[in-house]
Formats: sequence, structure tokens, C-alpha cells
Amino acid sequence: MTVLYVEKDADLMRSTFVAVGLAHLMARLFPPNSGGDARIVDMGSAYAIEVQRDGTLVDEEELMALVEAHGLPQLLPAIFKPLTATEKKRVEAGESVEEVRRKYVPIGYGGERIDYGAEKQKPQRPFEEDAIEEGATYRSPDYPVWAHLCSYFGKGSAMRTGYPLMVHVWHAHHQEHAVDLMMLVLNAYGDDFSDNQTALMMEWVESTKPALAYEDFDLFKWEGNEFDVSALSVVSPTTAQGYFREIIVPAPNTGTPTIFWLEMYLAFLGFMVVGMPYRGGGGDILTYYPLPIDINFFDLQHLINTYRAKPYVRRLYGYSGLMPRAKIDALAHISFSRAMVQHQRERLEDSWFADTRVISGMVGYYYKDISTQIPFDETVFDLPRWLPLEPDEAQLEEADDILKDHYDIVNALRGDHAEELTILSHYRAFIVDGKPRAWIDFVIAYNVHRFAKLVDSPWLPQLDLYLLRRTLMNTSDRVNYDPIFQTPGFTNIAKAIRACTVNLRYWKDVKKTQTAFRVRHGLGDDLRRQAHDADKFIEALSTFVHDYARESSSVQASTGETRPYITDDDLMEVVNLIPQYGSRVVANLLVAAGYSSDYDRKQQANDSE
Repeated sequence: MTVLYVEKDADLMRSTFVAVGLAHLMARLFPPNSGGDARIVDMGSAYAIEVQRDGTLVDEEELMALVEAHGLPQLLPAIFKPLTATEKKRVEAGESVEEVRRKYVPIGYGGERIDYGAEKQKPQRPFEEDAIEEGATYRSPDYPVWAHLCSYFGKGSAMRTGYPLMVHVWHAHHQEHAVDLMMLVLNAYGDDFSDNQTALMMEWVESTKPALAYEDFDLFKWEGNEFDVSALSVVSPTTAQGYFREIIVPAPNTGTPTIFWLEMYLAFLGFMVVGMPYRGGGGDILTYYPLPIDINFFDLQHLINTYRAKPYVRRLYGYSGLMPRAKIDALAHISFSRAMVQHQRERLEDSWFADTRVISGMVGYYYKDISTQIPFDETVFDLPRWLPLEPDEAQLEEADDILKDHYDIVNALRGDHAEELTILSHYRAFIVDGKPRAWIDFVIAYNVHRFAKLVDSPWLPQLDLYLLRRTLMNTSDRVNYDPIFQTPGFTNIAKAIRACTVNLRYWKDVKKTQTAFRVRHGLGDDLRRQAHDADKFIEALSTFVHDYARESSSVQASTGETRPYITDDDLMEVVNLIPQYGSRVVANLLVAAGYSSDYDRKQQANDSE
């Protein structure tokens, strides 16, 4: 039975891309609609690729028979740019365009061909579906991946030698050499993959390559005894110049590390399938990719295709160069989570069953532009537990609604000032570890910011109690915070906080309504400042309750105006929550709830029907 393995080394990106690329190769060996697929399973220290037909593992003999009958599929697209001035002169002198482009598109190439120049000239598909013109031709959803290689990463350095060489060297294995290469793949990633790769590499360079008789290797000045290619940080960031060392020495590496060409080919293939690149400000680059945990290749491919086709993903790609990094991270993460939810909804429609244990997280690699993009840091983003393991349609619909609200709120933060950057950093912390504290910090920071900007920034969306509670239920510690929100005293004091802050400022400063009540600026900070000490927090909360009740009575007596009342019993109910949850949690949740909108979603839905 065929199970292949890709060891996870220090370069998680390359290992994941190689695993996906290997699964792509195995899945595409089978004829269309024949039930062939490859399942990617995270084994901890390695990825396992289980080659299946209709869910049953197939043996190597069947795979070899497929290669003998049909050869190896040409999976990497041959990408070419518009002709340069020098190339145009060659064409004018009588050379064919095919000959001039031979470095990028091998003669007789049977794979996909991408005219990057023509694709670049096409308009981007409109963000709104009703703006799409009938019969119009728009850019492919895969365009950002091609642009990453051709235009943005290293100003197209990968396309000068590395990528086209991979296309050529794979293309060179025709007929019986395809069988040799397939056997090499099966042996290189077999059970003892970590022990025999060096020997297999030498076998290829000594036996297979001399027999290829492939003249176009001369285009790359590839020597006859070489089997390694320059490592390219676009798909292998930790092997970049100055970063990777084979031995530990107190000196930077100034050479160019190399990798066996087959591994680099599979890495590029995986990047084409699951890479999610974006531009950052000032020439910086970000590349995201999912971490498969247990998913079939064609399901993974469909998931990424769903992601790339979404209008909010196209919009994010279009404007990402103007955004701070934390905002790109947040919106890319939310967008990927939304695509996952849609993927699960489609699976539910097809089979009445959807298992959410398919992706364990999303990784983002940040490349800083210092004359060229250099690897800077890598972040593994947790996927908040938006869904139970076996969700139904209602839960999937709710998850999509919640994620849309997240997107709208984060997208409204421009990130132009330190205050908004701090808010975005709270959200980024939340998606990194999924902890409740980061989410609560974000809710408070955002709502206090919106409270301060009610007049100046009316476009900032409301963050309501429903979103606060439902997201909190999906954080990584799985603590049930509902008893807090269901405590009448907590609800009443949160309502009082809202009445003298957010709601009152809206009516007084936005609607220009006359009132004798005063807006309590800084109230949230006053309560949170004492959150670490239960006694001091109770003292601060008691002072607020006393002042609020006194002002309410005074204003009502003089003008007749009223607002929500709170009592000593409400105060005691909140105090009684502290022994179970701690003063820090109670204080922060009270401020988060108090500054959140309390509009009724159900009532709003009924009103719209």
C-alpha cells in the first residue's frame, strides 16, 4: 500500500508545500473521475500522504502502471512574461516566438501555459457580483500567485532561473525516464525517507540525468554532475542566504544554499496550490498557507479555490499594500476561516456530514523589503473554534455571520494611528493563540475607541453583545462564560455603564439631544485599573454604582429624565462572581459588555421580514 512521508524540518513552509505538491502529483496520476485522490495527514513530526482510490489505499504497482501508460503529468504551469526589447529584436531577426521563449516554455510542453502579460492587462473581477459584465474576461483567481513570482517577490527573481528550471527538469523525463522518476519519488518519500534520500539523489545524477539527453539544460548552465538547485526563499524561507547553516558557527552564511531539485519542484507545486500571497507596505511581502491535519487533496484544492475566488479576498489583495501588517494578518485569517466555513457547508450539502478536523491552522510568513525581500518572521495562527466537530447547517450559518462581523469591524480600522494599531495588535494576538483575554482586550479597546470617535468616525461598525458572547464561547480555553452574562446584576450594571457612556454620547453629541446627564469619559479605564485586586475593584465598582444612582435620582427629581437603575443587589451579584472567575475576568467582561451595543439581533431580523 502506498503511503509517502514528508518530514517536517526547520522550514515548515517548504515541508508543507512539498507535502501538498506530492499529494497533487499522486492525485493527478489517476484519470479524471476515477476516484483517485491523496489524503494528507499530519503525523506530528511528518506529513503522511496516503494514495487512495475510492477511499482504499492503492499499491505501488498500480501507480507505476499508470505512469507507464500515461507518463507523468505536467503540473507546474509554464509562465512567461511579455517579450523584452532584446527578445523582440531576436523575433524581428527571424527567430520564432516559441524559440525565444524556450527558457520559460519548453518545446512541446504539455502543461498549462500562463501569459502573464495578457493576464495582467485583464481587469480584476468586480467586488460586487451585480457589477460583472456579461461576456467580460477577468483575471484568474490564481493571478496573485503568478504576480508574486513574476512581479513582487524579489522583483521576479524566482522567474529568472529557479522556477523555469523546475519546469524544464520535470519536462525532461519522458517515456521510460518518467518511470525512473516516479520510482525515485516513491523511494525518496517512502518509509525510510530520512535515510535514503542522499543515495537516491546520487543515483539520479549518476544514472538518470546522463540518459536524459536534454539539450535545454544548457539554457541554465546546469553542469552534468549537479543535482541541487539554488534554494529560493519564496518557497523555502529558512534556506535563504545568511539564514541557513549546515553547522553551527559564529559567522553569517554568505553562500547560496542548495536543495535537491525534486524537493524544490514539489515545493513550487505546493505553493501554486495553497499559497496565499499578499503585498505589504513599502515593498514588504506576506505569504500565508494552511496547515493540513487530515484532508484529501482535491478537498484542499477546492477549499483554496473557494478562498481565492471570494470578492473580499480580491479586495484585500488589491488594497493590502496600503495596510499595516496586523490588519492584513487579521483580514487574511478571517477570510480563510470564512472559506473554510463555506467549504464545510458544501460538504454538508453533498454528504449530510461535515467534519471540521481538516485544517489545524494558518501560517503567515513575513518578508521585509531591504533592497530585496528577506525572511523576517513566521507566525502560526490558530483557527478559533467557530464550529463543533460535526456542525449542522444552522451552526455553519451562524459561524459565517460571526466571521462577517469580524471582517467588517477589522476592515473599518484604517491603522493610520497608534491607537488603531494597538487595537489591531489585540486582534492579532487573539488569532495567534485563540485566548479569551486577547479577544476581550480587543473588544474593550475597539469599543472605547469607537466611543471616543462617535462624532469623527461614524463609519465604525457597532460591536454588539451577541458578537462578544458568541466569539468568547469559541476561544481556546472553552470556559463557559454564559453564567456571567446571565446574572441579572451583571446585566444591569453593564446596561448602566452603556447608558452613561456609549448611548449617552450618541444621543448627546451625535443626535444633539438635550440632557442633564453627563457622559462618563474614562469609566472603563477606572474600573479596569483596579481589576488585578478584588478588593480595589469592588471599591471602584461600588463608587461607580453610588455615583450613578445619586446622579440618576438627582436628574430625575429636577428634570424628570430617567435611565436604567441599578441597586445594591445588582452590585452584590457581581461581587459574588469574583470567587469563581476572578476579579480580572469579571472587571474586563463588565467593561467589554458595558461598551458593547445591546441591540436585539432577533428583533432586527423580525423587522426585516
